[in-house]
Amino acid sequence: MMMRTILRNSAILAFLSLDLSGCGSSTTPNPSALTGDWFRCKLSDCTVLDSTGVRFNDDRTWQMLHQLGIPDYSPDLGYCLGSGQDDAGMYEWNGSTLNTTDGLGRDAGGGTVTFPDQETMQLTESSGSVVLFKRITPTRLTGPCT
Repeated sequence: MMMRTILRNSAILAFLSLDLSGCGSSTTPNPSALTGDWFRCKLSDCTVLDSTGVRFNDDRTWQMLHQLGIPDYSPDLGYCLGSGQDDAGMYEWNGSTLNTTDGLGRDAGGGTVTFPDQETMQLTESSGSVVLFKRITPTRLTGPCT
């Protein structure tokens, strides 16, 4: 349970306050670069993913995604939407900077994001740590977590 909490909090920090350099133009943000379901890569080649991720919606909302009871993402299983106040929130994106808040109004983390390809997002946190995320397509959302 403690490891799941650490992984979940890590995923939240990684997604909540990203600087998305190079995605879209500065006058017309391109939400499609960010929109979708993203799971954190556990290995540098993204062959193993964490079982917790995040969904960025076109309407400027984000939601945590979970595959409950397993440590690694399984493409054979669906995933669910977190239901806690810290499992969802709002984001503002001007094409280069992303500011987010959770359902409790809290802000967290920061970094710069690049997209090596359409399916991979690289986050360089302010600490210098680099984290990779893989886009899941098509979505495997099963509904709210129960």
